[in-house]
Amino acid sequence: MGLVLLGTILSSALVARGRFQRQMRAADDKLAAVRAADELVSRWIALPEGTAPVPGAGAVAHESPLLWRTTWIGDPYAQRLGARKARLEMFDNQARSDRPLVTIEFLLRLPAEPAAATREVAR
Repeated sequence: MGLVLLGTILSSALVARGRFQRQMRAADDKLAAVRAADELVSRWIALPEGTAPVPGAGAVAHESPLLWRTTWIGDPYAQRLGARKARLEMFDNQARSDRPLVTIEFLLRLPAEPAAATREVAR
């Protein structure tokens, strides 16, 4: 009876340890994705207006398993501010899931209207 009880306790501890390690790995993957997303968005916001890769997709780095994808999101409030809302999704290329690790929505300033710029030059 003692061996059965000891075996049950030991197997429960091993199962709990395995779950904990999976959760830690998932948390580390999400943290890496957040860091990479922060770096990408920081670079894109600093680019000239209208040159950010939205819509687009690509790899984060040469040796990284992270992939990114951007899309436009319709938002009338952003347009009133002279901006467009974009969504960045970060994926793990090695994961079996199609769900993104991280999703970030941010605003990008719209490029100036060409007609307005032409009128300024004509004056």
